[in-house]
Amino acid sequence: MQTPSRQHLNDQAHQADRYASLIPEILWTEGRYVQGLERLSALQHLVLDQAVLPADAASEIFGNVDALLALHKQLLAQMRATSALPRRDQDWSTAFSAFAKAPDIYVAYIANHKAQISAAVRQHARILTTSGPPEVLQLVSDRYMIHHTFQWPYARFARYSRILKELLHEIRADEAKHASLQAAAAAYHDILRRAEALTQKSLDLDAGHLLDRVEDWKGLDPSTFGKLVLFQTLQCRPGAKLELEAPFQVYLFERILICCKKRRHGAAENPEAAPLRLYGRIFLVNIVDMGVSPGPAHRLNLLWRMAHRVEPTTLIFSSAGVMSLWVDKIQRLRTCNMERRNQDG
Repeated sequence: MQTPSRQHLNDQAHQADRYASLIPEILWTEGRYVQGLERLSALQHLVLDQAVLPADAASEIFGNVDALLALHKQLLAQMRATSALPRRDQDWSTAFSAFAKAPDIYVAYIANHKAQISAAVRQHARILTTSGPPEVLQLVSDRYMIHHTFQWPYARFARYSRILKELLHEIRADEAKHASLQAAAAAYHDILRRAEALTQKSLDLDAGHLLDRVEDWKGLDPSTFGKLVLFQTLQCRPGAKLELEAPFQVYLFERILICCKKRRHGAAENPEAAPLRLYGRIFLVNIVDMGVSPGPAHRLNLLWRMAHRVEPTTLIFSSAGVMSLWVDKIQRLRTCNMERRNQDG
């Protein structure tokens, strides 16, 4: 009989340890997400019960948040039930099949979330008159939080890609369970592809709107940027000085990251149409290093080459999920740009 090597035993122990730590992590982040959806749903009902906004205006802002909440309560309950079983009996495809049973819920939310953000910004002054628990009202305390709140479900849904990948890796030894989870993952990725196709149409409109609002591109040619991939209002720090930290409109294109700031506008002017000033740009191929710092203020630290020196820029997120979405996109695009440069010689 062949005796297992020390390395083989160490690998088995490491795999068991990772699985043991992964499951509580999934449960904790899912529980926190459900809590966030409960607060968003509570805000919607406060707005309606107090007649802060008419029903059609509230629907334009909150969309199908109650359907999202119901879906994730079911998902969390199934996750907890699965995790309570002995490991040999845990079949995670049972939990993640929830997405396949309700495929249009996320497609609808992700397709509409940009419009929901715009509607919430337009109605912000009225929403602030709502009375309720501080932790609920905090969701829309300012425009930065509005962007974070309504972007969070999209970021969380995108993060399941990484969760499923890790789970599939950890259960690969069990062929039957691995195949079942692969089928659930395929259904999830189909929903994500449909949602991202609709999101891209919205982003293309945002890109066109951006071109009309920037006052001076400072010699840049927007036709070389590629498609707009992500857009969000973020706290940013260009350079190393803390006093430079401020909110910016951050646009991630296929080849460049740009930061803009709204020019001051009159009270009667629509802030979503205010002219923008270009404050900074980073060509993705020039990023030499990137790293993240955990919360409560989740920071993405970029080091990028400018002329004969390296400059730091920090993007600050209010949740790990939103930061993860941006990190994944920037890393992928940076790699693509570097490969393209190497091929071009």
